[in-house]
Amino acid sequence: MDGPVKPSFNLVSDPWVLVVMLDGSTEEVSLRDLFRRASEFRGIAGDIAQQSLTILRLCLAIMYRGYGRLPDGSDGLTESEMLDGWKSVWERGSFADGMVDGYLTEFEDQFDLFGESPFYQVTGLKYNSKDKEFDPITEMIADVPKRDKFLFTMRGRNAPSEIPFDEAARWLVYFQAYDCAGIKTPVVGSSHVNKGKVYPPKGIPATGWLGTIGGVYLEGDNLFQTLMLNWVMHDEEGREYFGVPGDVPAWEAPVTETDYRVVNPKGPAQLFSWQSRRVRLVLGEGGDAVAGVISCYGDIPHPTDMPEVETMTAWHKSPEKQKALGTPYVPWMPRAHDCSKAIWRGLEAILSRGEASEGDLRPVVIRWLARLREEGVDGLPREPSVHAQGMEYGVQSSVVTSSMDDLVSLGSALQCDSVAIARTVGVVSDADRAVYQLALLVRSVERSQGDKTKDKDPQGVRIANDVKEAAYLELDDLFRNRIAEFSKDEDADRYCGEWRDDVHRRLLAIADRYLEGASVSLFSRHGQDSISEARSKFHSQLNKILGPLQIGNR
Repeated sequence: MDGPVKPSFNLVSDPWVLVVMLDGSTEEVSLRDLFRRASEFRGIAGDIAQQSLTILRLCLAIMYRGYGRLPDGSDGLTESEMLDGWKSVWERGSFADGMVDGYLTEFEDQFDLFGESPFYQVTGLKYNSKDKEFDPITEMIADVPKRDKFLFTMRGRNAPSEIPFDEAARWLVYFQAYDCAGIKTPVVGSSHVNKGKVYPPKGIPATGWLGTIGGVYLEGDNLFQTLMLNWVMHDEEGREYFGVPGDVPAWEAPVTETDYRVVNPKGPAQLFSWQSRRVRLVLGEGGDAVAGVISCYGDIPHPTDMPEVETMTAWHKSPEKQKALGTPYVPWMPRAHDCSKAIWRGLEAILSRGEASEGDLRPVVIRWLARLREEGVDGLPREPSVHAQGMEYGVQSSVVTSSMDDLVSLGSALQCDSVAIARTVGVVSDADRAVYQLALLVRSVERSQGDKTKDKDPQGVRIANDVKEAAYLELDDLFRNRIAEFSKDEDADRYCGEWRDDVHRRLLAIADRYLEGASVSLFSRHGQDSISEARSKFHSQLNKILGPLQIGNR
């Protein structure tokens, strides 16, 4: 007797990607329609914001292979030929040349969630346990906590026991990129088992790869532009990202083993489809939805020295990692985001070249945009956005504690003008120092009012932190507007001088509002300074950091 018919859900032909239309409405499209209609969409959305970057990288992996499969024996392309190829697609304004569409048709069978080689999964994966056949599907969903951790979540306690195929596809792509570390249940074939459990490898971050880096990508006026701006061909230091030998995505070389391995990718197509987990989706009883998931550790890369393949993160040199690894040089490490800060507060890592002796530590996509500007490519977006996404983890990276999703538009001066970038980074740094002085003022005033609490979080500290965060919120629109409006026609010193003046005035106004609420006399003294003296010191510090107030500031 025949068994139940196995379902089919193919990411190439079935709608599953959430896109935002140019008018702000949303639609679900297949991968084929996404590429065919890319200029009609504003961008990629998702069930949570972080799904957008994971799906964007999947699409870029398709582009790298759709256009980048060179004939056997080929010596590859020169940098000039790569750039010319990029320009030809850009100038067409669409993917209508058939390269991506033909590639998707060729590999369409590999994009079926339930095919012979199921997409992003391992066939026949099973837990090596008598007590557990599979985990509930909520294990794969970012904002659904364990049953005893429902305090902080956007979903209700009655989370669905099954989800439709389209949503399962989005979460599967996300899961491979951002899954937490921690203890995993062994699967059949696991060799790294200790007392019935699989622990993460020591000394290597074991979250999904995007959980290790500070994801940064560029956004244009529509999805076509966004895909193209992040489709990096090469960089000025001789690294090539297009047509890299052996750089094949997951669906061209499906993983069949169930054990995890420590291995590094050969290029962006492989990394952008990285299989950080061994996964198999489990159908519900009706066969028309996904009820569970089986998962364990998969491919785990060393995070050191990855600018050869990773284009979407800033970097830093790590003497600590050099000591731990015993390398003769200081290795590069990805720079993760501080999820408590707005993106403009971290612009130095994203836009500034840094010391020449260290190499260019900016995200490669930022350097690629500068190269396109220098080449005089026509039709580049006037104010592209830098979009940052990331996760923070706690308790040995076994839980998500915070996330980041933020973007800022770049004025033309900040896309390739090193002087303007340096001046902007200086304003951000000075604003941080000035806000710190505001917090010191508040602490001093609270002491003057008799804050004698001796616990680890005294009232004065809490109030100072509240005022500091309120100050950053009030400065937020100013910085975003100034960054977006910084034109290459502006005189950088004059523009940033006026910018500092705006910061100065706003912080003075915030301090005055706070002092108006002080409940004691300006001359009351319980500590070192009176309120009047603290205010005078604050004004003096702002003059040193931001300069005296200018007259006639626009």
